[in-house]
Amino acid sequence: MHQLNLFDRYLTQAERTFKRSLDNVMAIRKAASSEQRRQDLLELQRQRFQLQRERFEFAKEKQARIVAKQEARALKQKPPQPHPQTRASEQQQPPQQPGRTNTATAAAA
Repeated sequence: MHQLNLFDRYLTQAERTFKRSLDNVMAIRKAASSEQRRQDLLELQRQRFQLQRERFEFAKEKQARIVAKQEARALKQKPPQPHPQTRASEQQQPPQQPGRTNTATAAAA
């Protein structure tokens, strides 16, 4: 009977030890899984950021091409012709205000 009681006591102690060990293993697995999930999310975030950066660069290049085309078209078009009633001297020099000297005219003289 005494041996049976000892065996029962050791069995209970072994069960508790096994339960603690199993809980520890599960906690370690959960922590490793959590760390792996964190690493995966970080990598996903890096990939998304890289994709956004590539999209931004592509849009910037596209906008630069559009602006260059528009500038090329503007250069190909003829410059606006002056109105036939406008005199050549009025086109070249802005009107002077009384009492002020035109610096371009003064420098040329």
